[in-house]
Amino acid sequence: MNIDTIPDQNLILLTPTSQQDVDLLAGLPAWRGKIARGRTPMVAIDAARGVAALTDTEVSALAPLVLIAPPLAGISRAIGLKLIVDAFGYRRFNRPFGPDTMFANPDYIAGHAMVSPADIDIHLDILAGAVGLAVMDQPRGTIWDLHAPVPPNRVLANPSARVIMLARDPRDAMVSAYFFYKRSTELAAGKESFTANLAATDFSPARKEAALMTLIADGYAALSAKAATRFVPPRQSLDALARCLASDRVFVLRYERQHRDPHRQYAELISWLSAASDGKAVPGQDALIAEAIKRGTFAHQTNGAMIEGRHNEAPAASPTGH
Repeated sequence: MNIDTIPDQNLILLTPTSQQDVDLLAGLPAWRGKIARGRTPMVAIDAARGVAALTDTEVSALAPLVLIAPPLAGISRAIGLKLIVDAFGYRRFNRPFGPDTMFANPDYIAGHAMVSPADIDIHLDILAGAVGLAVMDQPRGTIWDLHAPVPPNRVLANPSARVIMLARDPRDAMVSAYFFYKRSTELAAGKESFTANLAATDFSPARKEAALMTLIADGYAALSAKAATRFVPPRQSLDALARCLASDRVFVLRYERQHRDPHRQYAELISWLSAASDGKAVPGQDALIAEAIKRGTFAHQTNGAMIEGRHNEAPAASPTGH
């Protein structure tokens, strides 16, 4: 039995992972006879009120889904898409870039003899292949959330997988990367020891042009005993995007459209997810899209401290100061 939480709704979710779990729930007096054959029940518990409800989710109608959000592709602008995949009934948001993989796992880094930033790309490719296999073994109705520049073709090798890939104009991403990694090296000064293809001194005003040229040619890679970071160069990201554009199993969610036309882009995403999920419809689509858009705005994310177009600089909106 899987136990998941939805903190913003104060819910605990219990999802059966075996027929034995389903039979156990079906045998409870309150729900006897209410679980349809061939359907997977899910128990939602309101943690505040102590009330439990049974939902009857037909997970077989949902294609396994992988979200690929490369670093600095603009996930904060599209953070509301989680509301949309939740509305379709996707039951959990796996995030295999934390303690379970190389990105923040000292044991993985040491155990695989990762000693230089050059090792990271090899393991990104391995991770993409592993996710493709995992999706094949996961129950349908599962979403994997990869905040990493993994090669999408490795995931698409699984014929049942669908991919949402975030894409951003590489020129815009490059400027964002420069300031992000400049700030990262400043915050890391005197703390954690790491090796990277750009050092703090490379981000000095006098060396700005050289640092940007390095980002364009090689991207950014950093490795410590605790974590790994990779921002791929624009040619590599465009090659990955080109492969995605050729597949009808990929929805490319564009950062620029989230600025100028987010409602239509989310509506197209809902249509694409519906087609990939045996025509499943989502009630209240316009209200859902409006809320998803709101969650991606500066005003919502900074509690009104910044409204887009009214400030030249954003106040620090995260504990790290990015």
